[in-house]
Amino acid sequence: MRRTIRLRPTFQERYDPEAGIGVRFTVAVDSAEGVDRRVFLCCARPRAGGLLPDVGDFHNVCTPPDLEDHPPGDPTPGADPPWFRVDALTLDFRSRAAAEETYASILADVRRLLRALDLMDRQAELPLVEIAEGNP
Repeated sequence: MRRTIRLRPTFQERYDPEAGIGVRFTVAVDSAEGVDRRVFLCCARPRAGGLLPDVGDFHNVCTPPDLEDHPPGDPTPGADPPWFRVDALTLDFRSRAAAEETYASILADVRRLLRALDLMDRQAELPLVEIAEGNP
């Protein structure tokens, strides 16, 4: 089965360490074929003070078990920890180097996910196993 994921990244246009330390980039799944587009695993955490809705912290690009175990969209009510999957991220960093390193890691992990799913589809048939109980 052919699987593809198209990512749409954006990076902040200008970085000026004299004006303040902060770099933002976004990455969104533009399209996906043969795999759910929500491949970014997040964990909900309450905002300080608990007055605003929970925020999702990006944890990693999903593994094949993550795709099965964690819901797309909002976390399952009462889940502990409250994992969920999304198709877009906005990430902030203190340095451009950290942002670029994280972005490269995301690309490598998406490739690794697609490769793992492909390998899992390649099943080898094993000898027939007969299980019986009782008298013939």
